[in-house]
Amino acid sequence: MSTATRLSAKQATLQRISVLVIALCMGWFISACNGGSSPAPSPTTVPAPMTVPSLPQVSSVDIVGPRAVPAGSDVTYRATAKLANGGLLTNARPTTWTVDDPEAVSIRSAPDGIGELSAKRAGTVTLTATHQLHTGTLTIEIRDVRSIPSGANLAISFSPDPVPGRQRQCSGLDQSVPSWTFTETVSETLGVGFTLENLSFTLYDNSGNSIYSDTFPEKDYFPANSVFSEEFCSSLFGQLSGFYADVYEGVDDQGNRRAFAGGRLRLLPVAAAPAPSSLFVAPTPHVIVRGVRQRVR
Repeated sequence: MSTATRLSAKQATLQRISVLVIALCMGWFISACNGGSSPAPSPTTVPAPMTVPSLPQVSSVDIVGPRAVPAGSDVTYRATAKLANGGLLTNARPTTWTVDDPEAVSIRSAPDGIGELSAKRAGTVTLTATHQLHTGTLTIEIRDVRSIPSGANLAISFSPDPVPGRQRQCSGLDQSVPSWTFTETVSETLGVGFTLENLSFTLYDNSGNSIYSDTFPEKDYFPANSVFSEEFCSSLFGQLSGFYADVYEGVDDQGNRRAFAGGRLRLLPVAAAPAPSSLFVAPTPHVIVRGVRQRVR
């Protein structure tokens, strides 16, 4: 190779080295190419660890609901949890419900923590509610409705019976599904006053299966030989027909605990369904809209 050729190759090599150095300088901080020190990297922000609030510790569990139930009826129970910090959960969830005599009653643990009980036959039964490994118990009595005990007696009737369905809803319920309006009359027939403590109601489909059941405390007094009436409006969660039933439970003036049921009221289909109203009223949390209980005599 001639001297000129070697110089040309050397020059080409130097040119490639120069291009590489320029590229490196463009890719790095200019101060590095000029002999300066590289700047310190920006500090990395480390997020603070999330603090997960601990669940309140449960110290005990109590059961709230009727202590006497007529055979053949349905009621609900709630578990109330007392907390170690002094607080109170009025509807502890999740709650697991069991009974010591499944032949007398059955109970279902609903997702919302409610215990849905169905009374089959007369007897004494203990309910157990379990929440966060704590348990509470309640002993209840299933009464045979065919035997009227001494003390107060409430006779429950409905009008009309059966109830025709209607397309237009009463105020406060979804206007797009059928509803039923009826009057319930409660009469004390044995001359002993009665104090209501719990009122339960249940809705059934055409096959007699429970659609919805609820129990709520209610303090009301029925004097001896009194008659009261109250108007109800109900839906059936979109079902076209079904049944309604309720249970009155409390203590009479002689100190006897009593429970009374009026049987199942037939809710008939809508006879001739007109075009749905364009008016829509947002549904309330409950499927029962009640009037004011009025004394007839």
